[in-house]
Amino acid sequence: MWEDPIVAEVRKAREEIMREHGYSLDSLIKDLQRTQAEHTSKDGRYMPPDDESLKVAEELPEYKTGND
Repeated sequence: MWEDPIVAEVRKAREEIMREHGYSLDSLIKDLQRTQAEHTSKDGRYMPPDDESLKVAEELPEYKTGND
């Protein structure tokens, strides 16, 4: 059966995140709330961290097609 590589990547990421939190939704939610609190400005707007790991796929060299 054909497997969609994007779906596989999302499922892998989901599995890694859940493993990091011991498969506990409570732990995941607390971590998300902590991250949100750390990156919220005084006016309530979310300010994402300046982190290399948050680049969109199109910016990463392994996703370049040569037509970019």
